[in-house]
Amino acid sequence: MKKSKECTPTPMMALNEVSSIYFQHVHAKEQRINKSYRYILFHLAHKDGISQLEIANLTHLKPPTISITLHAMEEAGYVRRETDGKDKRQTNVFLTAKGKRYNTEMCSLLKRIEAIALEGLSDEEKNSFLETLSKIKANLIK
Repeated sequence: MKKSKECTPTPMMALNEVSSIYFQHVHAKEQRINKSYRYILFHLAHKDGISQLEIANLTHLKPPTISITLHAMEEAGYVRRETDGKDKRQTNVFLTAKGKRYNTEMCSLLKRIEAIALEGLSDEEKNSFLETLSKIKANLIK
């Protein structure tokens, strides 16, 4: 009987493992963080008042996931949703003061953990890594 070959590690497997370890570090320091919250907070901090559909497109999460997540974020006081004044079919999402504070705290935490993760890498290596990840992302969202 022939032995099956083991799956050899790939760059994407390594990336997934590093991402998982990174999030474990984040979660160990901040229990209340949720990955979906983080993505939404990031985009709202850069462009407050965007629609739920825009959030879904920017985060690459499905609209039902966005709706459920926004409901939980609204309940927690991080965001508020308003019907668009021009298009009543559209709901726009805004960060509350609590959401802005939470986003600032999360950014600070993520920067501290990122500094640990990227320790010893030159600026050139960091830039190259970011460029590579951007290409991978672009390939996956085509």
